[in-house]
Amino acid sequence: MEHDAGAETERLQTTMHCGAADDEGSLFFFGGQSGTEAQNALSMFRTRSRQWQVLHHGEGTAPSPRLLSSMAVAQHKVFVFGGCGEGDVEMNDLWAFEPYAERWVCHSVDQALGSPPARAGHSIATVNEVLFVFGGSAAEEVFGDLWENQVSSAVRSEWRLVQTVGRRPCARTGHTCVVLGTRLFIFGGESKSSDGEGRLENDLWQFDVILREWKCLSAALPDVVTVIPEPRCGHCCCAIGSLLYVFGGSNILGDATGMSGADVWAFDVEQLEWALLLDHTSQMSSEEEDSSTGTMALLPSPPGLCY
Repeated sequence: MEHDAGAETERLQTTMHCGAADDEGSLFFFGGQSGTEAQNALSMFRTRSRQWQVLHHGEGTAPSPRLLSSMAVAQHKVFVFGGCGEGDVEMNDLWAFEPYAERWVCHSVDQALGSPPARAGHSIATVNEVLFVFGGSAAEEVFGDLWENQVSSAVRSEWRLVQTVGRRPCARTGHTCVVLGTRLFIFGGESKSSDGEGRLENDLWQFDVILREWKCLSAALPDVVTVIPEPRCGHCCCAIGSLLYVFGGSNILGDATGMSGADVWAFDVEQLEWALLLDHTSQMSSEEEDSSTGTMALLPSPPGLCY
């Protein structure tokens, strides 16, 4: 998704924004919170030239300022769905940014087919140019539904609730979703127990888009496995090859900004093995203990896993 490079521009420091990458080495970031204000600027970071560029400052036709939305790249466009806006109101609008035209387009929805309820803290991912939205929350409700959108029109969307087979993951928010081939992988997040109390998760689920089938990979782990990530939400996850990498997050219920640490984990989806790569609890030298930024220690990879 090439875009004419301009001069490096000033960018806001934000939290609770959303981001995605294209296949040409560009990273896109939208919205979030800067100070106490929600934002709606769209920025791009070029990994090759290491330059930032603000693609749209949010004026005129654009998504309203929001945080905890989700983003995906498909059909040479940047899609943003939902999030929490002014007055802590959740939304379910779908926007597409067209880099060549430098404009935002809001997709209308076929109400006869329905659409995902308004939400924030959900995930969105792309498989074969189709958007998939899972989970999220609104007010006191937490969602566990899965929706798809083929985005076959430039301005119109048709959402469909995916009918799945197999045991499904519990409803959750603040989780992550990544793609390997035609499979979605859902990890962690915050859910609610049967008595309505919040609960952090550390389970890993796979959804096969072709078979429409859920599978709990955590349940497939050998009983002797004891090295797994602690429950968390607000973390991040990415996929490289057959490995899923999980970083950080919060272990504080109801606070996605609470830091649980800077640990890095890898899960091999072929071998069904977790490995701890960086441990924030590792011993530090006296000089490192004096550092205000802290440190992370590199741990050796276990046998059978190569990174």
